[in-house]
Amino acid sequence: RRRVGRRLIRHARVELERAVTLDRGNAEAQKLLMRVNDVLGRRKDRIKSAVETLYGEQKIAAQERLAELDNRIDWGRKFAEQAKTDPELSISESIRKNEQALQAFERANEIVKWMPPSVNVDEQQNTVARMIRETRKNVKSLEDELAQSDRKRAQDLAMQRAEQDRQFRQKKLN
Repeated sequence: RRRVGRRLIRHARVELERAVTLDRGNAEAQKLLMRVNDVLGRRKDRIKSAVETLYGEQKIAAQERLAELDNRIDWGRKFAEQAKTDPELSISESIRKNEQALQAFERANEIVKWMPPSVNVDEQQNTVARMIRETRKNVKSLEDELAQSDRKRAQDLAMQRAEQDRQFRQKKLN
């Protein structure tokens, strides 16, 4: 039985080699030939098959990372846009939104750093770097505005207290 099976597999290999020779673009015949050679113990085709599978898996992983990169950039832009345009946000809430945007952009920057060299991400890298600069600038501006608002509030409170003290002393004198 084993001999008959081996003979059939060898015959299949011959036929598949013929099919591949006639039509080099026939991916199905090439895959089947590699599988038959794997069964027959031919190392060259087994290694080639493993390398092609690895390349395919790496390609898929790179595509997944690119999709995640684009998602992070989109999230960062969404948070930054909310911080700029939502009139109902307080200054501290706008700072928090900008910090969320900054986190998304920094994560995108990490993804860019670990992309394979064969994948061109120059455009995304430039976009991320620009958005990080802009977002940091916005955070600094909002923090300055918040500090100024706090100083103004403190001055108003101090003036209120001083007026209350003055009125209290005036009452006491009267």
